[in-house]
Amino acid sequence: MMPADSSREPTTYYPSRPAPDRHGGPAYRAVGSVTDRSEVGREIGIDAVRGAMACQNLIVDSYRRADAGNRQAMAELIEQDGSLAVDDAIVTGREAIREMLAARDADPDRRTMHVVANLIFDRLAEDRMKVRYVLIVFLLSASGSPAFVPNSLASVLDTLARRADRCWLTNRTITTAPGGR
Repeated sequence: MMPADSSREPTTYYPSRPAPDRHGGPAYRAVGSVTDRSEVGREIGIDAVRGAMACQNLIVDSYRRADAGNRQAMAELIEQDGSLAVDDAIVTGREAIREMLAARDADPDRRTMHVVANLIFDRLAEDRMKVRYVLIVFLLSASGSPAFVPNSLASVLDTLARRADRCWLTNRTITTAPGGR
């Protein structure tokens, strides 16, 4: 259950509250939250933990694939008609996303390390979850870049769905902080 004060629509993104819809619409409404403010510090059921861990594993694996130099393999984790939005660019469909990610793979000298932090899980339905988190990207191979200085900071909103016995990424929206790339 959402806390009583959550009925107000946020006008600014706060990591502890749902971000507004990327198209200016109202924020999504979670029907239950693994990390709802009213639930912080309380035990949650094992099914909620399993669901959150499956989502977390999928998210982390998607960036592990990018860091291994195979960003195209990230597309294998996205539903056939899923979408990827990076700032104002939106790509829909697994194959179109694979092609877009292939452009990043075209530069063999671009090595990255993605760090996922501050995950917030909101259950939308029995088989759907929204996960909000911060993404920090280190560019490890850019000439002239100091080592281990973050290259990009972004807020990410993923929608995941359970189909049969696995989770799929249905939508990923990445909003890069000013100055990031």
